Amino acid sequence: MLTLGFGSIFTVFCCASCVVSCVVNGLLVCIVQQRRARIGFYRFFTLATMLIGVMYSLAYAAAQPLWLAGPGILGFFSISPWTRNINLIRIAYQLWFAAFVLIALSMACSFTYRYGLLCCPRIVSWFETPRRVVVILTFLLAISLWWLYVADFLLFQESRRVRRMMHYKFSKEYSVDIMSSYILTVDIKVEASAQRSVTGALICTIMMQLQIAIMFYWGVSIHNAVKVRVMSHRMRRIHKKALKMIIMQVRFNPVTFLYGPSFVNLYGISSSVDSSP
Repeated sequence: MLTLGFGSIFTVFCCASCVVSCVVNGLLVCIVQQRRARIGFYRFFTLATMLIGVMYSLAYAAAQPLWLAGPGILGFFSISPWTRNINLIRIAYQLWFAAFVLIALSMACSFTYRYGLLCCPRIVSWFETPRRVVVILTFLLAISLWWLYVADFLLFQESRRVRRMMHYKFSKEYSVDIMSSYILTVDIKVEASAQRSVTGALICTIMMQLQIAIMFYWGVSIHNAVKVRVMSHRMRRIHKKALKMIIMQVRFNPVTFLYGPSFVNLYGISSSVDSSP
């Protein structure tokens, strides 16, 4: 009887989720393009969110990252068949990390723009005036680069001790040479590394929570504005439907194809046999 280990199952899962993400987001892109006259400028936010979702899925399938969080250690390592291609894995990791913040930025901009359409034309101008769009894109690029810097140089630092420990624990089980592959680690037992890692984790958490807070604030503001503003029944229905569409977009794409798959490997790590070097 053929028995598949978690590594093989996880590889299949990563590739399958990538295919499903590409197909589903591709269909949604077609729907948006067919209804672009009705959706208007907002379609660019929807398209951006879908493209980021596809980028994440491709990077996740390429990296196939498992993560280990144990007493005094934290690290990511790849179990993909092409793990020896260090440059490919390095790029996949960066795209994977970037997608987390990019999808939140895209959704925050979506809520902001939708509120502007309803209550503040000046906000809309920041997304439709070319010169102001350049400013917005530069600002978003700076946030994304700062996020990658924090993830690569604060949250994680190279540790030979952790690398050896992870190699001893997982190299045989997942058929990967962790000593020579690209991984991200941090040795919590080293005080300086621990302080930098905690600082990086706090910065990443604050950045994500701020974006979630922005989405929540604009969502509530849109809901309240629709209730109190004087408008026709048809316009009220359109704005309510638009708000529901944004909320469903937040719940469907990020949760299904971004944040959900990242926690699947928790089972594999937690069920691995614990052994000490």
